[in-house]
Amino acid sequence: MRKLVKITAAAGTILSSLGLLASKVAAQYEYDWDYDYDTADSAFGSLCCFGNIFVMICGGLLVLVLGAFNLWMLIDVIQRDEKVLPGKIKWILVILLVPFGSVAYYFMRKKTMDAMK
Repeated sequence: MRKLVKITAAAGTILSSLGLLASKVAAQYEYDWDYDYDTADSAFGSLCCFGNIFVMICGGLLVLVLGAFNLWMLIDVIQRDEKVLPGKIKWILVILLVPFGSVAYYFMRKKTMDAMK
């Protein structure tokens, strides 16, 4: 469980750092209509804009993948028999309420139960 907390904290730190970096870069190179930029400034500003778009697309894809994984693990828990998976309600709450709870369920329970088949 300590590893899960460390992994969740590290992922949150990385994502918040990327968001902070993107907002700082965007704030520095905000277009000023009264100032005439040269070619290098406008090219760098465009590059930063595309970098922000790239980070947003990657973040969106990550959210979609994790959402699908959460749904898959939740369906797996619901379909398991109570004799095979004791504490079924506990795992449903972990998946729904804990960040990366579905990842914890996958590595702690699902892999071992699938290996027993």
